[in-house]
Amino acid sequence: MGTAIAYDDVMGEYFCKWDSTYVENPDRWKCVKQRCEQLGLLERCEKLPSRNATEEELLLCHSTKLVKTLEKSATHDTEGLKTLSSNYDCLYIHEKSELAAKVSAAAAIDLADAVYSGQFRNGMGILRPPGHHAMYEDFCGYCYLNNIALATKHLLKEEFYFL
Repeated sequence: MGTAIAYDDVMGEYFCKWDSTYVENPDRWKCVKQRCEQLGLLERCEKLPSRNATEEELLLCHSTKLVKTLEKSATHDTEGLKTLSSNYDCLYIHEKSELAAKVSAAAAIDLADAVYSGQFRNGMGILRPPGHHAMYEDFCGYCYLNNIALATKHLLKEEFYFL
């Protein structure tokens, strides 16, 4: 009944290719992870295994169109990514954004599940992208997927939690 922790180094691998001063960048995530390492917090927690959120999980809160747009983004060149990004508020898309977003979303789902089911007393996610501004059919505010909504919908659909 310890503390679960979720993070993956892929969360620090995407960045804005056309604006090196963009405020949302890998260093924001890396400094949190490094500070947790310095304080010995990571070794005191049990790390959950990383995985990609499934399409079924993503469709709990997002449209097929949004999921497919994210999946196709990895195939764009820099100009294509810049053009695609311009369609959304406070967001850039990098070829690793899809992977980071799916890993981050799955981590939120798995953390919520592990704590709610009683496997762990509590948990912490060092997650990037953060995933709380994304909407049903729009990326928004540094977020590609809404991790909080996905984790909540996952718990709500698991009937055994409410028996």
